[in-house]
Amino acid sequence: MTQPDSVISLSPVPHDFVPIIQGLVQGSWPKTEVEREALFDALGFVSGTAIDSDDQDSPHHMTTLDLGLPGKISSTWDTYRQQFLGVCTFLYSSRVPQDPVTRSGFAVLQAELSEVYGAPERPWEDEDQSLRIWRCNGRSITLQLFNRLDSTVMLTVEDLALASVIESEEAAH
Repeated sequence: MTQPDSVISLSPVPHDFVPIIQGLVQGSWPKTEVEREALFDALGFVSGTAIDSDDQDSPHHMTTLDLGLPGKISSTWDTYRQQFLGVCTFLYSSRVPQDPVTRSGFAVLQAELSEVYGAPERPWEDEDQSLRIWRCNGRSITLQLFNRLDSTVMLTVEDLALASVIESEEAAH
């Protein structure tokens, strides 16, 4: 695959990030805290501090996460009703709208994930906030490019069953 010159300045290199996604997608999804810790140990993740929520009664909680990769990365792992929901990562962030390096990171990650998981779903045609979704092994892999006020790539891997429960509960309110 030919990659744009700007990929050289991406950190982490998208090719290095794909095995992390594969590690989150393959195998059984953690159902207990011990299983989640074992998965994180196997992937080289280091759990950080809990993030305070404005709503102390919220069933959703986030904790900072170090993925062990170089570069400016902001990651969290999330729970819902004390069940492991998934991992969310922000990559290639820039304060510049339509940043070409950020856009190239999105394009390369999309291409590499498509090589592994096939063509993604594209629920929106809005390329300013491009969204791509792959579903595999009971997980959703979501890749989104935010590009209006600044530029960043958001990548999440979530448990589809728990995400469905959340959606149902939110729709009931």
